[in-house]
Amino acid sequence: MARFRHAQIANVLSLETPRYDLVGSQLAAMGHTVKSVNGQDVGGVQSIMFVSQPAAGEPGSAKRVKGYYRAGSDFRKDGEAVGW
Repeated sequence: MARFRHAQIANVLSLETPRYDLVGSQLAAMGHTVKSVNGQDVGGVQSIMFVSQPAAGEPGSAKRVKGYYRAGSDFRKDGEAVGW
């Protein structure tokens, strides 16, 4: 998936080349300032998400939140996402 980055103060949208090739000219035609960049200029991300599942509670017991963690990391960058 091609990445993007918005510089708020300069109000410039930087799109990785594959995404720029798809929508860059259309965005520029709408008045946006858009430029094509390589992957090093965009950065990467690691994220963790908790997915809750309904807990079957017993009468009189405290309810616990049950679920599991999902994690992901941008394979183009050095890093990993870990949850426990």
